[in-house]
Amino acid sequence: MVRTVQQASAELEALPGVSTVNAHVGRAETGDQKVGINSAELWVNLAPAANYDQTVAEIRNVTNSFPGVFRNVENYMPDRTGQALLGPAADLVVRVYGVDLDGINEKAKEIAETVAAVNGVAEARAEEQVLEPQVEIEVDLDAADQFGLKPGDVRRQATTLLSGLTVGSLFEEQKVFDVVVWSKPELRDNLSDVHNLLIDTPDGGQVRLGDVATVTIVPTPIIIKRDAVSRFMDIAVTLAGRNAEAVTADIKESLRTIEFPLEYRAEILGESVAQQQSRQRTLVLLVAALIGIYLLIQAAFGGWRLALAVMLAVVAALSGGLVGAVLTGGLTLGALWAAGHFGHRRAQQPGYAAPRPAA
Repeated sequence: MVRTVQQASAELEALPGVSTVNAHVGRAETGDQKVGINSAELWVNLAPAANYDQTVAEIRNVTNSFPGVFRNVENYMPDRTGQALLGPAADLVVRVYGVDLDGINEKAKEIAETVAAVNGVAEARAEEQVLEPQVEIEVDLDAADQFGLKPGDVRRQATTLLSGLTVGSLFEEQKVFDVVVWSKPELRDNLSDVHNLLIDTPDGGQVRLGDVATVTIVPTPIIIKRDAVSRFMDIAVTLAGRNAEAVTADIKESLRTIEFPLEYRAEILGESVAQQQSRQRTLVLLVAALIGIYLLIQAAFGGWRLALAVMLAVVAALSGGLVGAVLTGGLTLGALWAAGHFGHRRAQQPGYAAPRPAA
């Protein structure tokens, strides 16, 4: 990915309408982006005099010239605010709970096919799991016992050599830096190097990791979602042509025909849990903001009645957008922004005046 980003950056910078290109590769350890380590983002700034449509078309041509790479070209605003401005991504969500991710994935595909056949369902799609390669080490108990090693000894040493172990902290200029014990990069560059990593034995000797464990590279999900301690996967269901209640009842009947292993089950959610939490959080923040604004106005005008009159004027300016958002079920960040924007425009119209403090 680093080589691909370097080559793509060079080709993009050579375009006449591009001024600068910046990029970051992978994912920060505590980053908020749910992407794999083998991914990257390139930030392309266009020259002020550039033809926008032509330059974007040239950028797409450059990115499309790299085989085996999934890419998407879009500007900053849809990428960062699209999810906040849109409503629920699906009419219904079928959530599959289970223990093993592979089992959950197989059962989710089966449920998606069953639900898609229900009358009134336009689409039923199981969410895709993003996978990345990861080293898996399985200790050979008999081989490890011959060297006096316990499985935990092998796992701890291998983890330290491959992932590092925090052993302390360094304080310098009011900053804290972790002190990590880690092997040299050249000792873990490829799978053969990992096989040859040396594990300390209780008698003071060393043994190759490959002699006491099986080392393989397996695809691993970058995100494991949990709800009530159980792993889950969501199936987004889009409805069309029938009443939602009738379709939901038919989906429940179809789920009864599916056999679930022990500790596996499926539930129907009216909307995604994330959307419910977002709606509740928005309402709480809205109430807190109104209380804070009321207290600030009271402190500025020095009267509770006058502050209340100003607050009522503000609420009246926002009422149209808020009522429409609630009635349509679209109480989102975008709806609140639109209500505030048009309320502000209304306050700027001639003839509209908020209460003023008495002389």
